[in-house]
Amino acid sequence: MNKETERTHIIKSLTEYKIFLKNGEKNRLKKLFKYYHEENVRDENSNSDQSNGHYKIKEELKDIKYISYDNPYEAYLITQIKIGKALPPILDEHITRLEEGEDLGWVIKSLEYGIYRVKKNVYTDINEWEAILKYIPEDRLFEIKENPKGPGDLIIKELSWIKEYEERLQGC
Repeated sequence: MNKETERTHIIKSLTEYKIFLKNGEKNRLKKLFKYYHEENVRDENSNSDQSNGHYKIKEELKDIKYISYDNPYEAYLITQIKIGKALPPILDEHITRLEEGEDLGWVIKSLEYGIYRVKKNVYTDINEWEAILKYIPEDRLFEIKENPKGPGDLIIKELSWIKEYEERLQGC
């Protein structure tokens, strides 16, 4: 694949990923809302839309500040909501840089660093999960990375990526 074909492919992939993140936000918010309101309590103050039976998600849910890592499902949903909100501007910036013809290698490195910063910021209160990473055997960690089986594994996979990226940065 030549450089221009590769550049076009990367631009297309980043654009599709950005659209995926934006379209998936409503779904993730609905899942979180349902998790918090498992009994499907409907009243006028819960912003339910009685006309079509679907809940409208409150805007306050988008500003989730605290992540409880006691429940991996809740923690994973919240982190994915935060990541999904923070990544599109970074993707837009790097798509533009690619379209303007900047060096492909540098743009990819910059993008990877931008993704790292977002994930590191989202997973700021991860002390107990970082401790878990230290005790997971290498073969189990490999299995989690290749085939995560639930929100806890997905969090571990994300934290493992952050840790590996930091190790690469230190090695430079």
